[in-house]
Amino acid sequence: MKKIIIVIIFFISNILSTINEKIATCNNVLPYTLGNNSFQHKIFKDSIKTIFTRCIIENGDTIPHFQLKEILILTPTRNKRQIRRYYKRMNRLEYYVKKVYPYAQIASAKINEINFKLKNIKNKKERRKIIKKEYSDLMRKFKQPLSKLTIKQGCILVRLIYRETNNSAFHHIQEFKGKFTASFWQTIARLFGNNLKSTYDPYGKDYDIEQIVLKLQKSKAQINFNNSKNTK
Repeated sequence: MKKIIIVIIFFISNILSTINEKIATCNNVLPYTLGNNSFQHKIFKDSIKTIFTRCIIENGDTIPHFQLKEILILTPTRNKRQIRRYYKRMNRLEYYVKKVYPYAQIASAKINEINFKLKNIKNKKERRKIIKKEYSDLMRKFKQPLSKLTIKQGCILVRLIYRETNNSAFHHIQEFKGKFTASFWQTIARLFGNNLKSTYDPYGKDYDIEQIVLKLQKSKAQINFNNSKNTK
């Protein structure tokens, strides 16, 4: 019996010594800060491999910190029809966003361009002249494709304009064309089920649209990166 106890104690002491050796080899700590938290990269070395991981220091404790990819979690259901309907709706929404998002980006760039041109112009007549010219150019280029949008696509476009410019379509029309013109187009929009005063809530009602936009931006960034890599 004593021999068995001695063997167990010897085995445990070997395990503890091995753990202490691995802890002692933890080195190369690189500081990293994000917000109000303090992060560190630590390198754990052993005889097999080296593991790089980000850590967060909280109340003196070092906690491993990993950025996980987002996953879609659906409510458990046995109704396959509901699942098919959900994916059909999301595919249709993605098609709509892909179609109208470029117009929202063009609107944002054009608004910035007009504001830059009007920045140092105080004369009202000259300002109206510039706005009228820009308005005519936009109507000539985009009147036909925009007139082919469905009501749902138009509603998404109005929300995306708010996302890109941080202001509603009504505000931009009022700023450049006056309150009467903005009110007129708002009345027309309301008759067709749209609202030029619509805002954008990426964490609420517009969450699905936001995820699609982020997906498009990530895909575009990856394409640009690959193109730049191939040109080198």
